Amino acid sequence: MENDDAGSAVANVVVAADPLTDHVQRVNFWRPARIAVTDAVQGKVLVQDQEGPGGFVAVSRAPGRGELRVVAQSLWWN
Repeated sequence: MENDDAGSAVANVVVAADPLTDHVQRVNFWRPARIAVTDAVQGKVLVQDQEGPGGFVAVSRAPGRGELRVVAQSLWWN
């Protein structure tokens, strides 16, 4: 997660196809922190920011070991 917020209201996002985003058509955020996936083999951004790199929802799956979900929260460092 970046130690910065992406601005006030963020509604211009791209929702990637995934079992976690099935039937999700729109997502709105208020001052979210961006998530950067540094290894595309290990993780995937599910809700991408069109204004810059990264996104606001990500997932990492390891077969037989589980799943890690990351959701950016407004002002998470507070």
